[in-house]
Amino acid sequence: MFRKLDSFKDISRGKLAGKMAVVMDLAVELPVEIWVEENPQTSDVKFEQKILSLVKSKTLLLLDRGFYHFQFWPELIKRNIDFITRIKKGGDDCFCK
Repeated sequence: MFRKLDSFKDISRGKLAGKMAVVMDLAVELPVEIWVEENPQTSDVKFEQKILSLVKSKTLLLLDRGFYHFQFWPELIKRNIDFITRIKKGGDDCFCK
């Protein structure tokens, strides 16, 4: 959009200021929690403990493939939390419930 609008051509582009994770309630289409880490190189796995402390059993999580930490998935299963995720690019193995 900024490239197409001449009124913005002199404004410098911003840089990514951190990493954000959002937990959404899809039934009401609103965020439940929003977390921000200052370092833009932070791994998604940094948010795992926050997710575990927030989510209750009998919940379905839709996870980005950045949540690949294999100790996280059995913990979700142990807590009766279902999840759907994509495997990392090039991954041949699949851990399924």
